[in-house]
Amino acid sequence: MSKLTDNNTIADESVAAETTADLASTWKEASRTWGHSLHRLSPYIGGFPPSLAHYFIRRFSDEGDTVLDPFCGGGTTPLEAALQGRQGHGNDAFSYAYILSKAKCNPLQTPEFTSYLDARLEEIESVDNSGMKLLDNEDLLVFFSEYTLDQILRLREVLDGDSSVEATYLKAIMCGILHGPSDMYLSLQTKDTYSGTADYVREYAEKHDLERPEKDIRTAAHRKQELVHNDDVPTGLGERTKITRGDSRNLTDHYEPESVDLIVSSPPYMRTLSYTWNNWLRLWWLGENRE
Repeated sequence: MSKLTDNNTIADESVAAETTADLASTWKEASRTWGHSLHRLSPYIGGFPPSLAHYFIRRFSDEGDTVLDPFCGGGTTPLEAALQGRQGHGNDAFSYAYILSKAKCNPLQTPEFTSYLDARLEEIESVDNSGMKLLDNEDLLVFFSEYTLDQILRLREVLDGDSSVEATYLKAIMCGILHGPSDMYLSLQTKDTYSGTADYVREYAEKHDLERPEKDIRTAAHRKQELVHNDDVPTGLGERTKITRGDSRNLTDHYEPESVDLIVSSPPYMRTLSYTWNNWLRLWWLGENRE
């Protein structure tokens, strides 16, 4: 087991072996869809499965303990820790990771989400979009019809700079429906959930005779909300979580020494995986410069 020390280093502590008979499924045996439906809010390439986090959290911590992931990515560790009655904490320097983790750990119930979504969609009707049809990126029209892109641009404008829990959750929902390989997404059906290049997607669409669909954000967002809440969301989830954005070398800016009982993490694959390139469309949606 690992703990955060006062000099921001991780110290290993020996832990007596504990029985795992109460764990219904180990991470090696679990299916790809194992785990709470909140884990599938939006794709995150390079993350480990919820079953792995579940196993180590249950194996090496007790209810009420604080579990931290200093490279939390899609929020798997903090969410799973909170679902298991622990304090789930996560940190990441990547904007998409921060938004997704924050949203997963602070989900809106459907009545609240519906009310907020409808209010924002009503607000976009008054947004003057005449000067920002394509912004500076014509590649967007490879993925979206003009009808759908117009809605996306207007909603992006309305949510710009809003860091409220409600806005963060809607931003993450949109990341989850922005593009992908089925008709539940706002884009044409791409091959994968990562953000392919415009040239690649254009060729893929021509090869498979795909057209950009005219999709409504309201319908797609509600469908995603239903899927995310396919499993019951326990009350007080957000009260048991803490998500921060920053350099993992400065964790003591957010955490007191000896305040973390267990660290479950996987460092980023910086030399083999470009997180910003594989999510360039989601970063555009979030108003972030991938450079």
